[in-house]
Amino acid sequence: NKVNLKPLKFKLYRNTASKKSVHLSNNVIASVYKDDNGAIWVGTWGNGLDIYDPKTKVVKNYNSTNPDIFKRITENHVHTILRVSSGNYFLGTRNGITVYDPNQNKFFSAQDYYPNVTFPKFENTRIYAMIEDFRHNVWIATQSGLHKFNINTYEISSFYKNDGLCDNLVVSLFEDDMNQIWIGTANGLNIY
Repeated sequence: NKVNLKPLKFKLYRNTASKKSVHLSNNVIASVYKDDNGAIWVGTWGNGLDIYDPKTKVVKNYNSTNPDIFKRITENHVHTILRVSSGNYFLGTRNGITVYDPNQNKFFSAQDYYPNVTFPKFENTRIYAMIEDFRHNVWIATQSGLHKFNINTYEISSFYKNDGLCDNLVVSLFEDDMNQIWIGTANGLNIY
């Protein structure tokens, strides 16, 4: 006889014909975030945002075609999910940023939520990564440059290859213990 006493290392969550299936809107997952209530935010590749409650096993989907404008996101490829210090959530898509305000329980485009801010033209622009630094700047990595938005002062700055970036295609961001921002591009690594 042989007994395997090691527990399984992975549990599978996906939409299948099984009754035990998690009814995600798409099995291609681009981003994941766990909120303070234990809900799992799942950014899908083409079907919007799923919010899965592990306690109730219920999945709620939010997408760009939702008839309720305040339950609609800007685009259905959700590459990155960031909860900022104000409590809002930023969703980076292929068509800019969606802001979710939990106090209002509503979704907005970044331009509608911050009407006095002149954001870069994010239309048809992929948002690959976002982080909030210790000064409350949200760094936004896109296919066409790097952008810094302060959520307290509403100041925005943009950085491109001619400013010293290795490339305008920015795909990853990280803030280290010395508050330096590491910037992964399609042609090398920058530090700010």
